[in-house]
Amino acid sequence: MVQGIRLDKFLADAGEASRRQAKEMIRRAVVKVDGRTVTEPGMRIDPRQSTVSIDGRRISTEVKQVYIKMHKPTGYITSTDDPEGRPTVMDLLPDDLPRVFPVGRLDYHSAGLLFLTNDGDWAQKVAHPAARVCRVYEVWVQGEPEACVLRDLRRGIRLADGPAAFDRVQVLFWENSGPEKRAKLRVVLREGRNREVRRMLATVGHPVIDLKRTALGEVDLADLRPGHWRYMTKEEIRVFR
Repeated sequence: MVQGIRLDKFLADAGEASRRQAKEMIRRAVVKVDGRTVTEPGMRIDPRQSTVSIDGRRISTEVKQVYIKMHKPTGYITSTDDPEGRPTVMDLLPDDLPRVFPVGRLDYHSAGLLFLTNDGDWAQKVAHPAARVCRVYEVWVQGEPEACVLRDLRRGIRLADGPAAFDRVQVLFWENSGPEKRAKLRVVLREGRNREVRRMLATVGHPVIDLKRTALGEVDLADLRPGHWRYMTKEEIRVFR
């Protein structure tokens, strides 16, 4: 008897979504196997014999794997679509690319390094909390944080969804901006909770003015300009394998 593979993994391998997103799609009852609606992500199928479709569109795993790094500008949603009609990072890509999806998140008002791929397993390795991938940010904040504040951010502070701490934080420089000072920080952390950097800095009294992610793990933005993208090198891809 053929054991096959999990349905959510099949969809991830086909480049339709990450494993987590595939599970959500299945539970929303938009996926069919051999004409029957399936709501159990763990269902096993034989890709050679089963016909899988999403909203009536047949899915094939015969897709070239694509890995992209992008300098996301502010004012774009990190999603494949937006119900409110706002521009998404997909609008920055050409139409002839294979279907890809963003890895992780970078909020509407933030800029910087973002990966996109159609390799669900690779995306899981990059974004899963257990991977503890270093996320590096350059952040402008109001005021100039004192040494005791930086110490608290490294030791950990409490947010509504639990404790949070920066692995490293340092003031790069500060300047007078009108009536108030502002400082530029370099922040490193290994979590990716929603708006975590912004929430932490607001909690200690230094709201974020501007935020840019400059690196994920050993891969950085280099000279990639806002709104531009390129295919990742084999070495960059291999970092997360």
